Amino acid sequence: MSDSSKIFVDHTLSFPPRREDIARGSFFDALHAAENWLLYQENALSEVFMAEGRDELPVEDYVNWWQGQQVRLGESRKHWLDLLAEAGWNLRGEVHYRSLAYLRPDLLDEYDFEHEENPTELPYTETTKSPRSVWWRCLREDEHRWRTSFYNRHVIGTKCPRCGKKGVSRREQAVFKALQRLLPELMSPGSVPRASVPRDQRRRHRAWRVDMLLPGAPTVVVEYDGAYWHRDAQAKDAEKSRDLEATGHLVIRIREHPLPAITPNDVLFAADLPADDVASLVHQRIVVLTDRDRREDGSGMVWEQAELFAPCGGENL
Repeated sequence: MSDSSKIFVDHTLSFPPRREDIARGSFFDALHAAENWLLYQENALSEVFMAEGRDELPVEDYVNWWQGQQVRLGESRKHWLDLLAEAGWNLRGEVHYRSLAYLRPDLLDEYDFEHEENPTELPYTETTKSPRSVWWRCLREDEHRWRTSFYNRHVIGTKCPRCGKKGVSRREQAVFKALQRLLPELMSPGSVPRASVPRDQRRRHRAWRVDMLLPGAPTVVVEYDGAYWHRDAQAKDAEKSRDLEATGHLVIRIREHPLPAITPNDVLFAADLPADDVASLVHQRIVVLTDRDRREDGSGMVWEQAELFAPCGGENL
């Protein structure tokens, strides 16, 4: 059994509140109080050791004296951790020192602490190998949210599916942001059921992933076709457009020069055209094709449908 005379506790610093008694918004302050209390105890015992050393050293058997101090530190630290654990603060190495907060503090800014489904304390109480799925926020675009586990984010390195997906360029992101300012309900990416699925692909390809989706009547699908990624994909892009139209969607493809138009609805643009101008062209095309009411474009300008476009099918630029 442990010798209680070896256990040290300094009561100068108040003991942290019990975890079950704190409000959700106070978790971090309470956790830091628990960590600071533990650190304070270690520092206080170190001062005691220093004072005892000045009074007692030198001694004939220094090894036994030093080992006695180590035992005292070990017994005291175990007692401190037991006290904290009883109050709901598990700071023992088997969890705390393998937690996301300890090993990957750089990811704390991405953990969505404000999401109601995310426990506030989870980054401090779950290890980086946890399979539990939680919500993350994108540091590049604040409105981007996605869901994955600590393991996937830390070990596999999954990132924002919008910003981190292969083939989604910054140019496309800029056009989406500009168009979303004109159409706040626009979302990206979107998922649309297929009209027809090859029998051998039914398990893998039940829905199309679309670049942008605008709910409404009709629902509008906006696809961004960069010249590099789509230079040899005209047949595939045309097939996708036909299938989306078969399910009642209005499809508008943004095609970068020198890509040719696939359908009369396509918007063609030069590679150096600013993203805001590209978005304005797409917005005008949507207004014309959906016969929507007049709306502001974000700068205060109201577009009149009759003045928007020359007949569809020709070059826009």
